[in-house]
Amino acid sequence: MEPLSLALAIGDPREEAALLSLVQEPSFRVDGRPCQVRGLFDSARDVSAAVAGDAVDVVVVASTLNAIPFERLVDLATEGRRLVVVAPDPLASRWNAFPAPVVGMQPDADSLSEALRQAMRGRGVARPDLSTSTTQPATPSSTIATSEVFAVTSGYAAEGRSTVATALAFALGVVAETVLVDADLRAGTIEFALGLDPGRNMCLLAQQEPQDPTWWDAALAAELQPMGAPSTHGVALTGVTKPSLRPWVTLRFFEQLIAALRERYRYVVLDTSGSGWSADDSAVDRLCLRLADRVLVVVRPDTQGVMIAQRAIRERSHAPRMCLLLNQAGLSGQYSRAEIEAELRLPVVAVLPADPRGVAEARARHRPVVCQPRCRLAPPLLALARRLCGGQPLALEPDGLNEVGPWWRRLAVGAAGGPR
Repeated sequence: MEPLSLALAIGDPREEAALLSLVQEPSFRVDGRPCQVRGLFDSARDVSAAVAGDAVDVVVVASTLNAIPFERLVDLATEGRRLVVVAPDPLASRWNAFPAPVVGMQPDADSLSEALRQAMRGRGVARPDLSTSTTQPATPSSTIATSEVFAVTSGYAAEGRSTVATALAFALGVVAETVLVDADLRAGTIEFALGLDPGRNMCLLAQQEPQDPTWWDAALAAELQPMGAPSTHGVALTGVTKPSLRPWVTLRFFEQLIAALRERYRYVVLDTSGSGWSADDSAVDRLCLRLADRVLVVVRPDTQGVMIAQRAIRERSHAPRMCLLLNQAGLSGQYSRAEIEAELRLPVVAVLPADPRGVAEARARHRPVVCQPRCRLAPPLLALARRLCGGQPLALEPDGLNEVGPWWRRLAVGAAGGPR
């Protein structure tokens, strides 16, 4: 019997290897036919060509492949109907009417075999009708039609990731539903930056093991905290507050968490650990970079900062989604913006001038730098936030502070002109 020819477009090397191993098992069959993988793709362009051509019978594509737009997946499924999508959120509402089969990122043999069978017949896999269930409503209470995930990272060194992530999330929360996630499992800091309660955190959320949308609504409501005015639409999720709690944040839970947040928030900002660039890094760190629609790499524009960034992004598997933010700029001995773009071959989207005093004052007040009066980082970060939200009007006035004069001006003065 002639084998069923497949093409895989997964992106993540480990998930690709696991799927490849599954379909090449001698016992794996689709309507009695063995499977043969004839192509491994890593771009949306290759997927389009494979769906349009006759070289393979079915294309298996990851929904996270180089941030391929959801609308493009719909077009591919409608045009070819020889598509199977693997996604971290196969039961999410956006897949209910999808015209092709959708399975989880690590499907079992039966689920994948059924999906391939349905793809060959030109229709999607029937999924449960959640609208009739009393425990699983069809959509969450506040479903967002489109969502974007921004991962703020760097080349391992402490280069201002949390400062940037907190400021951008706070600014985006002024105009749209936004959630800031402390995804630095080594040493999260956003509870200090925003003055949040560390007793409400991601680890406690993971311990609840939410399953259905209603459960997720209740669990998130218990652990998310508002970032404060004027970011009226912004909330934050603190991370690992004790090293002993770290094992609770598994890869499976983190995938489900991001999928649940995508359903509920227009913008999801991940404050990462700065790793995730190699197979030796934490799986959660690598997942942050893979799931992000845009990866914002914070770089110090000096020799050490540029070299560290170059080593981290050497493989460039995320290059189409990556851009640079130059932090602590304006000091002597630094590279220019043009030199860094030429060296790293990535666009610079913001230049943040060095302002240690402004950053320290904002940190002492548990406020993001975009709220700190006269902080030099505020204007470029607000300009970047406007670009990220599509140019929407974004007005954010700095906090009004009660100015305290020098001590000699506060002395009471008598009639003779001297201090009392």
